Amino acid sequence: FYYACEILYSAQVLITLPLSSFINRVRAVSWTGLWGLCARSGEEHTKDTPVQMEKTDDVLLFWGHGKNSGEAACLSNFFEGTPFVDGRGRQFRSSEHHFMAAKAEQFGDGGMVDQIIAAPNPRRAKALGRCVANFDDATWSAVSRDRMFDACLLKFSQNPRARNFLLSTGDALLVEASPYDSVWGIGLSAADARRMPREQWPGTNWLGEVLMRVRSTLANHTDDAQPHVATSTVRPARATQVSEAAPAADGPPARRDGPDESLMATPSPSIRSPGPFGEDGTCPWQTVRDAITHILVIDFEATCDRGVRNWPHEIIEFPALLLRLGQSRPEAEFARFVRPIECPTLTDFCTELTSITQAQVDAAEPLEKVLSEFRQWVASLPVQPEAIMPVTCGDWDLKTALPRECARKQIALPDILRKWMNIKHTFVQVTNNEAEHGVGKRRADGVRKAPGMAGMLAALGLPLIGRHHRGIDDARNIAAIASELHARHQMLTLR
Repeated sequence: FYYACEILYSAQVLITLPLSSFINRVRAVSWTGLWGLCARSGEEHTKDTPVQMEKTDDVLLFWGHGKNSGEAACLSNFFEGTPFVDGRGRQFRSSEHHFMAAKAEQFGDGGMVDQIIAAPNPRRAKALGRCVANFDDATWSAVSRDRMFDACLLKFSQNPRARNFLLSTGDALLVEASPYDSVWGIGLSAADARRMPREQWPGTNWLGEVLMRVRSTLANHTDDAQPHVATSTVRPARATQVSEAAPAADGPPARRDGPDESLMATPSPSIRSPGPFGEDGTCPWQTVRDAITHILVIDFEATCDRGVRNWPHEIIEFPALLLRLGQSRPEAEFARFVRPIECPTLTDFCTELTSITQAQVDAAEPLEKVLSEFRQWVASLPVQPEAIMPVTCGDWDLKTALPRECARKQIALPDILRKWMNIKHTFVQVTNNEAEHGVGKRRADGVRKAPGMAGMLAALGLPLIGRHHRGIDDARNIAAIASELHARHQMLTLR
């Protein structure tokens, strides 16, 4: 019965999957893994697209705010079709605007409140919210769900169509199926969530909980009775240290480089500037506090093929390098090859790019075992995990590659790898600060984009160590970049 179901499901996927996408996936795999590959391919074909409403009798999975999300788009904080007014007569384009303005008010940054309210879109409002002065994560984590409730209650109580949709969900469990956000969402796409028992979902689904609370409040009021949203004056709170940060609500910005509230320390009093913004809209002028003493450089290599954008990547090299801030030589290294399971045969392009051979991955352990060894290695380090910040060159490694593969294979994601610094953001800061024109191309919106690892090495006058696209060598090069940037400005950007 099990195999019959697998065959029927695979046949359905073969019918709906674009032919070119299917051909690209089976080029480098054996027939023995074909049925499993077809099933995964069908899910990954829609994984990057915000899901439409997917509802069973007791669960409604939602994510995204575009037209592909259908009526469920109104559940997103980035949805702009439901403007509303608060008790002081201020108009908000979206609940994200209200949420970020409440964040600025919480910490007494009145000037930022005005900028957030005037922001032309939710993404910009969110970016401004990351620049709030005197921010303290512990304080904000304690009140953020209540502030989100205030924003959503105003939005749904003043927009009949959105209100009716929310009430129409009845008693269904509302779940933000964001694969990027494990605090306000569940850290899984809808496809992955369907394959995994609810008790194993890695995220806390705060947004879903808030929306269900709003639904309950609205259900207890008549149509002509507006629920009351308290308006209170909050005292500014000054931050004292870096703590485990909770991502901000709602799904993806346009490019979805970072869905969640950036994990940033409080701005140093000597650095008070609202910009320029980083690649994903984050405010880069943030500093690592004394709580962070080491960085953990990560740079994965994964299966791939030339010209195939939707390849089901599996990690084949897992390097990690521990470096104390202010030093140039690493204190410890972890390096493992990883055996791919879904597409066990490396393509010629993959071997040519990375120099990793079929024999090396065939002799390696699968990802689950390598992650277990990594956890043991981290536990053996002579420094507490709270003092370590992972560093990557780009966001792909820890925002896309590892979380998605862990979700597909139902493997727990190491806690230490749930936050990271993107060294490209710091590079843009330093080069913009040192030279009038900086380094790197500008996007259409004027934001400077950092070059790749090789470009950053050249700009900083550093030699290339080893071979580019070999994980452990890239990690050593990224560590050299981080060391040089820290030496120049004593500043790294938390994401």
